[in-house]
Amino acid sequence: MDYLQTLSGFAAQLRFAALPSDVRQQAAWVLADTLAAIVAGSAEPELRAMVARIGHGEGAVLPGQGRSLQAEAGARVNGTAGTFLEM
Repeated sequence: MDYLQTLSGFAAQLRFAALPSDVRQQAAWVLADTLAAIVAGSAEPELRAMVARIGHGEGAVLPGQGRSLQAEAGARVNGTAGTFLEM
């Protein structure tokens, strides 16, 4: 079993409520910060153009875009939006 399968298996079995309260609080801050970065990045013209070129789909929500894409394309767009303003 490679590291990615091990990590994926761990993450799939993880239950938020079972985590210690300080870990849950830190995870909530990280998620809130990540979502805010994705929304802010998605407002940029380059990201909007990227989404327009990719098209439509179902499976992955694009925060700040008001639409969704297939999972792989959505992950690419959300990942790009989340780091776009850091450059």
